[in-house]
Formats: sequence, structure tokens, C-alpha cells
Amino acid sequence: MDALSYALRKKRKPSISVYEGLLRNDEILSARHFPPLSPWWKKTLKSFYENPRQRLVVRVGRRGGKSSTLCRVIVAELMYGDHRVTPGDVGVFACISVKKAEARERLHTIKSILTALKVDHVHRGDEIRIKDRPLAARVYAASFRTAVGMTCVGIVCDEVARWRDEDTGANPAKEVLASVRPSLATMVNSHEFLSSSPWSTLDAHYEAYEIGDTTEQLTAYAPTWVANPTISQERCEQLEPDELTREREYGAIPMKAGLSSFFDGNAIEDTIDQDLHCPLPPMVNQRMTAGADFGFKRDSSAIAVVAKDAEGHMHKLIDYMELKPSPSEPLKPSETVAAFASVLKRNHLRSVMADHHYREAISEYLSRNKMGLISAPGGALGNMKVYVNARSLIHQGRVRIPDHQQLRRDLLEVQHRPTPNGGLRIILPRRTGGGHADLVSAFVLALYQRGGAGVPEDMVLPNGWT
Repeated sequence: MDALSYALRKKRKPSISVYEGLLRNDEILSARHFPPLSPWWKKTLKSFYENPRQRLVVRVGRRGGKSSTLCRVIVAELMYGDHRVTPGDVGVFACISVKKAEARERLHTIKSILTALKVDHVHRGDEIRIKDRPLAARVYAASFRTAVGMTCVGIVCDEVARWRDEDTGANPAKEVLASVRPSLATMVNSHEFLSSSPWSTLDAHYEAYEIGDTTEQLTAYAPTWVANPTISQERCEQLEPDELTREREYGAIPMKAGLSSFFDGNAIEDTIDQDLHCPLPPMVNQRMTAGADFGFKRDSSAIAVVAKDAEGHMHKLIDYMELKPSPSEPLKPSETVAAFASVLKRNHLRSVMADHHYREAISEYLSRNKMGLISAPGGALGNMKVYVNARSLIHQGRVRIPDHQQLRRDLLEVQHRPTPNGGLRIILPRRTGGGHADLVSAFVLALYQRGGAGVPEDMVLPNGWT
């Protein structure tokens, strides 16, 4: 009987440590085509286990091997951990993830590891129990209702900064941790792992990491390409062109909690083309897209048309219109849509993207003008995607706009703030006497769309014609 089988079959203290068992398992798994533990993870876990502490807080970029590595840690703890459970009781290693579906993915990973190691186990529902040891792995979804009334030998909290309760929309990490930690009290060799890529400076994971190394916890940081060297820094740049998003997602740098400018001022200035004057006639091989922001009483209505080259690389604002209401006379939807329809027609477009406000009225008037409405991505998350896409294109130098003083000023004054529930709030400047960066709202929707309408060759005017 080898040491691994011996450790499993005996209820007394295993013959090797958890970290030694983790390395032994890694050798077996690597021989069976599992990716090996990276040098950074080995170093981090060695430091944690050889200088025993209660908690390990890791801040690691996306795709940095957090979930897969911690599933191996759970298996090693179940196999080799010195967890002395009261007779008749079961010690549980709890794995808490963003949603139940993701939590169950962790359980499938644990099952595949145990199967590859040829460890006898029983899988029932959301639990895997090791045979001949009173220990089990069990998964939970992160929720303020999460309560564990059992004996825990360990906890893995996966992507803590990204937790979001489906009922409240808030990050429930503080409530979940307060609920689950008492279950560790009687297990002197229990461990807690708080793992996440960062979001902002507002969540429980950030607060735990900022405490730093103490007698109770160890902290560790790594961007994606350090924690997982199979993904290079260059590859991360390809995966996420937007620099600020890439710094957060792959560089593992949390966003600041306060207000800050959304677009880089130098990048905005670089988009200005002094020779670009709107409206500019569309050209063959260009793809056209349009975005609109409708307002009738307090805010303006605006439409923006963007032309993309054949490769979809350069995006140029070639046409726009902004209609402003007066204090005594709001804009009429029928007249506004008719005016915008004329902009669409002269750019060979049959549809425009806009958000859900006034959708029913706008759709009716557009259909009268033989035009269609494309729905913009909904909610705060959809709005964030639209603006992040615009920022990425602008910061890459792929956007050109005319020297429009108000548009330039509004772009420079767009701000953002991370929210505690893992969102991003876009804050647009509001002008005295009305106006809410409406042309910016239309412009970013035009930039967001893929593809676009082609320009018919027989519709283009000959050189010299206007």
C-alpha cells in the first residue's frame, strides 16, 4: 500500500503534509495531462503552509489559475489535512462561488482530480465525500442567505470581488464571511482562502488584502502572466485592448473608488481631425452605423453617424444632428424622428441604435419613415460595455472626430465610478439650461455596433459633385 492510499485509509494524522501531498498530486496529475502548478502558485502555497496561518488572500488577474489551483488545494486538504472530526460528524471544505452554476463547475473539477488520482469518492448533489475519511467538499453560491451550520475544515471563496447577490444586487461577501467563519472555530488546522481578481477599492476582498501580512493571514499578488506563464503579457493585450480594463482584469490593479475621468485627455485630442467637416458624404467600401439619444423636454435629442473603413479599423464621425428643446416648447417626437430619418437616408442607413427610453413612440415614428430601431444593450452593465468599447477604440487611436467644441468638452468631462456590487457607473456632464452630453451618448452607440450598412456603389457621387 503506497503512502497516498495509506493516508486515505487511516483516520489518524496523514503521514505527509498538505503541501507535500499537493506536490505529489501535481506530479500524478501532470503525468495524466493536467496542467502543472505554476512556479508562482507553488511558491505562494509553500510559504502559506510552511509558515502556518489561518488565511491566504490572493489578488490575481483573470485566467491566472485561481479556481483550478484552489480545487487542487481542496483535494490535498481532504486527503492529507490533519482534520480531527468528532466521531459521527463530517468535516466540510466549503467552496463558495459567484453563482450555483459556477460553484458546481468547481465540484466537477474536484471530481475529475480525484478520479485522475484514483481516490475513492462518492458524489451526491452538491457534495463529494472521500471514502474512509470523514471529510467532504461542498459548494455554495454567494448569497446573504448563505449559512453553513456544519463543521468546516476549510473555506475557498472564489472571485470574492465579483460576488453579486441575485436578490439584492449587492456584493454579499461581508455577510457571507461573517456567517461562515464561526464554522471553522473548533477546527484548529482549518484554512480560509480568499481569492479574486480585483474590481475596486470598495469590496471585502480589497479590504482583506490591504490589511497585509499578519500572524493570521498571508497576502499574495500576481498579474495573469506571472501566476499563469502560459498566457503572456502580449496575449493579455490582444485579449483586452482597453488599457484600463486590462490593468484591472489581467494586471490585477483595482479601480479607485472615487470619481475619475473616463477618457484620457490626450487620446481625445488625438481624435480631432481639423480637416474633417460634417456632414461628409459616405464612400464606397465604408460601413455605416448610427446611434441616437432621444430627449424631448429637458434633454436634447441627438444622432451620430460613424463610417468605418473596409477593415473596420478606423471609425470616423461623418454626420450628426442635435435638436435642443426650449423651456417653453419641448421637442415633438414625430418631427424629431423625421429629422433624424433624413440623416439616416443620406447615409444609406435603414436603422439606428438607441436605448429603451421612448421605445414605443420612437419605433412607431421610425416605421412611418421606413426605418428600424436597434435596441442598445440594457441596464448599467450594457451601458458600461458601450462606453468601455468607445474608450478602447479612442485610446487605440482608431477614432476621428471633427473639431466640435461641445463634443470634445463633453468627452473630456465624462466620469466614472465603480459601484460596490461590481458595476461601473458612467456619469455624464449636465449643462446649465439643459443638455446631458446627448451627442456623446449617440456617438458611443454608433461606435458600439459591429458590421454596419454598406454604401451602394451607384449611390456615390462622382468626384467634384456635391
